[in-house]
Amino acid sequence: MEAAAVDRLNAAYRARFGFPFIIAARLIRDPAVEEATAREEVAQITRMRLDGLVAG
Repeated sequence: MEAAAVDRLNAAYRARFGFPFIIAARLIRDPAVEEATAREEVAQITRMRLDGLVAG
């Protein structure tokens, strides 16, 4: 993703929620735990996108 798009999305996130979007790099976690967390987060994103399509 290009820097301008990231800046635009971060500004929209801050405007909506009042705080900056943060990414946490969790390099010290157990790989199995990190994979499970990543799968849960992908599932949440998928649900949000499907909800948006259904609400249309």
